[in-house]
Amino acid sequence: MKYIKRLLILVLLLSINNVYAEENLKLCTPTKDYKNYSNLSEDEKNKVIEPIYCSDVMTKKDKSSSYGFSFRIKSASINDTSYDAREDNIVTPVKNQNPLGTCWAFSAIGAVETNALKNNVGTYDFSESHMVYSLVSGAFTDYAGQNGRYFTFDMDGGTLMYAPSYYFNGYGQLLEEEMPYSTNHETIHSSNYVSGRKIISLKEFGYDNLTDSSASCSNDYISSIKSKLIKYGSVQATIYMDQLNNFKDEGENYYLAKNTAETDEDDLPNHGILIVGWDDSISKNRFNGATRNGAWIVKNSWGSTWSSDGYFYVSYDDEFICNGVATFGGVSTTTFDNSYKAADLVGNLYFTLENKMYFSTRFTKQSDKNELLKRVSFSTGKYSSYKAYLSTDNNLNDSTNWIELGSGTSTQFGIESIDIPTDITIEDDYTIIVEHTIEEGKQTSVLTMCDISDDATHLDYSTGVNYASFDGTTWTDFGIVNNMYHCEPNIWAYTNDVLPDPTLNITNPVVVRNKATFDLLYENLIPENIVYSVEARDNEVVTDHFTITPNYTTNKLVLESDNTVSGPLAVVATYNDLRASQVFRLTISITVEDDTNMDFEDLNLNVAVPKDTTLNLKALTDNINNNNVEIEVYNSSGTKVEEDDAVLGTGSTIVAGTEEYTIIVVGDSTGDGAINSADLLKMVRHLKGTTTLTEAQRKAADCAKNGTIDSADLLKVVRYLKGTTTFGV
Repeated sequence: MKYIKRLLILVLLLSINNVYAEENLKLCTPTKDYKNYSNLSEDEKNKVIEPIYCSDVMTKKDKSSSYGFSFRIKSASINDTSYDAREDNIVTPVKNQNPLGTCWAFSAIGAVETNALKNNVGTYDFSESHMVYSLVSGAFTDYAGQNGRYFTFDMDGGTLMYAPSYYFNGYGQLLEEEMPYSTNHETIHSSNYVSGRKIISLKEFGYDNLTDSSASCSNDYISSIKSKLIKYGSVQATIYMDQLNNFKDEGENYYLAKNTAETDEDDLPNHGILIVGWDDSISKNRFNGATRNGAWIVKNSWGSTWSSDGYFYVSYDDEFICNGVATFGGVSTTTFDNSYKAADLVGNLYFTLENKMYFSTRFTKQSDKNELLKRVSFSTGKYSSYKAYLSTDNNLNDSTNWIELGSGTSTQFGIESIDIPTDITIEDDYTIIVEHTIEEGKQTSVLTMCDISDDATHLDYSTGVNYASFDGTTWTDFGIVNNMYHCEPNIWAYTNDVLPDPTLNITNPVVVRNKATFDLLYENLIPENIVYSVEARDNEVVTDHFTITPNYTTNKLVLESDNTVSGPLAVVATYNDLRASQVFRLTISITVEDDTNMDFEDLNLNVAVPKDTTLNLKALTDNINNNNVEIEVYNSSGTKVEEDDAVLGTGSTIVAGTEEYTIIVVGDSTGDGAINSADLLKMVRHLKGTTTLTEAQRKAADCAKNGTIDSADLLKVVRYLKGTTTFGV
């Protein structure tokens, strides 16, 4: 079964001197592996990884440099005889790429999932299919959305640069359950493609070539990979897979790539894998032709039933595993509203830099909203420091108005990021400038996208967007730099939308019994973060007496009291510095009945309402034992009653201190203070369903005290009017 056609990595050395002119652009010396590759037929090329082009790029190592890192997992060290990331529970399950050559996607996503677990970000199962389709050229039958897509759908392979394009270009991600891997991938209509969601982001990507051509890893390079495993949790790499000649199965599979006694010396890497650990004690005798003990623990993408639960060992003597190793770091749940990119893809060739070099990209703002610049990412190289700047006036010739965003020292060839803690508002188009300063006497390389191959011919290169400079003053347009090809630097910017100030309001109180309902009005805030309270007079907080239920679907707020508080109250909503309130009146219902003698302190009244009379203010106040508590009386319309002969009926209220009570005159269902035929008619219409009674009117109409309104209540009122009965307790 064919798993991969090729992993394409084109490397071009651009010799840049003090004069940036076409005659100074020249190809570097090709490697021996690349010469062998160039002699292959097209069918043979599609079965291998295209090797490094430049013999003098990424292979010049500073032998005095240290490969150690200060970060450790469970105190792991490169001096440990073994390490297995699975024991730290940071490796996700093995998957199966069958039948496509998408090992590059499986190994890359495995690396990102591992880094997320290592950073305690979470456990994710990301969709390899979504990564593939996001980078596909020719996957859509209507040819929509093809600009910037690199991976051609009729190929069976990819490169180590596809995955960082997916993450840094802001395509977003989907989970496996949202877009499962299918054995029947085919072209689809663009409307069937699902855009990714903003789930996680990456801060760094590293790529390293740790071996010269036709040579296995040195002990220093083995230590380098071990350090990367400790720092990132896993390492993406490439090998040459020949199961027929190179596997030795002794319960687990052991593998030594390119045993020259049994395979053609022109064999090239053809498969992407994920290194998750090492074991120095694995005997060299378990491999065909190994000269030293030790092996990498490798996670494959051929299913969990293959080899040892989907894992196998690869000897330290493997000739290809150091040819290209990639790491993904800084995985977090930090995401951004907008993503800007200079290049359609992470670079397919390298600029080799000396002394100082500037790259810049002008970005066109995506909407009319103001935006906050939150992060910039860019290509970096070893032996260099960097600074990133923002120009809001897009003037590259005058650096006095540039805003410095941050600086640092590059630790790897690849991509690094600067987070911007202070809000910088982007109102219009803007330019990001990256300054690289290389150590004296050293060279370094940065990823850059150029259209030097057939695979890049569909990429869109524009003039007036991307520039390069040696001094930060004189700039050359990358879009027209050479008649042979155009280029784009790898620069990204990430912003968040500036939303209008949040608003919050509470309106339209509707009170029924001990329950009050309000309308919630809010914009540009997270409603779940609103905090509610209830206040009485003198700002006394009485929230504990209420059940508060907000509904952010209907935008309603419901307060239900325990029937122990009353009077004018205010519901208060706070959101950060915002405060909104709404006053409402809540009452405690009591009953004023004929011949009833109750104490005011027990929340009752001593009031008699004889037949053929009405309850007025004087009769009420003369019969209230108020214990020197000042009272105010309001009729059912809410108007304060001050005349002694003013009639009070059902629904009138008494405010005594901080308490408020509703008067219920038994039999007075109309609320006019009198008990007559109008009350009978009101009750009959209620029973027929042609009118609705308030809560107070319902209590007044329940003359028989049986908890409901029925014919017994009508009979009670009739007898009361005839003088044959009274309303008692």
